[in-house]
Amino acid sequence: MLAHGRPLSAYELIALLEQRQERKIAPLTVYRHLDFLMRTGLVHRLESAQTYLPCDHPDHAHKSQFLLCSSCGHVDEVESSGLETLLSQIADEHGFRPDNAVVEIKGVCGDCAVGEPN
Repeated sequence: MLAHGRPLSAYELIALLEQRQERKIAPLTVYRHLDFLMRTGLVHRLESAQTYLPCDHPDHAHKSQFLLCSSCGHVDEVESSGLETLLSQIADEHGFRPDNAVVEIKGVCGDCAVGEPN
């Protein structure tokens, strides 16, 4: 269901499920399932857009960073241990203990950039 080609909001998922199941779906049910899928590493939540997308590599635990295209809506999930290390070092230098770090970079993907003037 999440392999829809772009990140989807919970309410977009509800609408798709209702269409597929031909019955009403309670929002709480979808949120509970999304929460479970996030805890198991199968789904990510994009904080800036409040949308969900499937994990590109659910076979191992990891922290992801996201490249979000503001033109077509495409999202690339990337893993950068170097960036994670840098963020950890910066936090340590300031005596800060982060609970969560979210890296979402908005811009234009390579496909969309091809059609843009320089």
